[in-house]
Amino acid sequence: MGNPRVIGPFLVLVLQVAFKFLIGRKLEYKNFLDLIYELPTNIVFLSISYFLAYLILNEPVNLGSILYFLGLIAVSPFIVAGFRVCQSIGDETPSEPKKRPVSLILLLLFNYLISTYCLVFASQHLMTKNTIPKTSQSQVKQESLCK
Repeated sequence: MGNPRVIGPFLVLVLQVAFKFLIGRKLEYKNFLDLIYELPTNIVFLSISYFLAYLILNEPVNLGSILYFLGLIAVSPFIVAGFRVCQSIGDETPSEPKKRPVSLILLLLFNYLISTYCLVFASQHLMTKNTIPKTSQSQVKQESLCK
């Protein structure tokens, strides 16, 4: 099975997308496309959450980690803007997928690439770094006395 630190938030993301699509909306092609356009936004905010958890659990925090976190925050408005542009282009074009403009596909691909990179990088930090809080000296002494 996977790492619960990654699988748990990922499942929350899947549930969020499923609930947005299934609850209170008609099962229409346009609603499905809106979710496809919006998914990179959800992914980048999941990345921010992952990296924030990494920053909270690891002390001392180095400058590189803070800069990457600020970079994630700086990238997120562009991902959201890309989502809005995709949505407006998608609303203007016919509902047939064959007639979607190339600009929509390229922008959507760009959004997915950037948000996926952010997610992979943030989740690797959360999984590979020492993110378990350090035990206090008294806990270590108590454990050694119990043995």
